[in-house]
Amino acid sequence: GPHLGAPCQAVVRHHQLLGNVIRYHVTAQGCDLMLDLLNRSSATLLPNGAVVDLLFNWDELQEVA
Repeated sequence: GPHLGAPCQAVVRHHQLLGNVIRYHVTAQGCDLMLDLLNRSSATLLPNGAVVDLLFNWDELQEVA
């Protein structure tokens, strides 16, 4: 829908397992980002160096300091 941004390519730098959450540290367009995803299965864990396409829902983005 119109609230979704265009895909943005990112590279996984490393990850942290935080209980039922995987926190990925990625680099996209020269910016370092942290992305939290529910840990549903270790089979879906992305390795360091993996290239992924990110889609952002502009209505749900929140900037944190």
